[in-house]
Amino acid sequence: MPEIVIQTDKKTEKALNKLFSMYGLSVAEAVNLFFRTSLAEKELPFKVWRKNYDEELCEAMKEMEEFEKNPELFESFTIEDIRNGNYRK
Repeated sequence: MPEIVIQTDKKTEKALNKLFSMYGLSVAEAVNLFFRTSLAEKELPFKVWRKNYDEELCEAMKEMEEFEKNPELFESFTIEDIRNGNYRK
């Protein structure tokens, strides 16, 4: 069987061993599960954010993350407010 070598630091290795052992997996088994799932789904089995979004989209994403953390800091509007144009543009 072909071999793939992955390098990481000791702290990460220890944390991965602990995490995957909770699922009854070794690190090698978890990596193989990732590979097989990727192939079966023909994509990464988790969401990855690209770094080359345009500036406006990045700002909107940051604002949404801030809203999720602190919704009380943001104004809210009803559908009626929006229909009547009573909102900040």
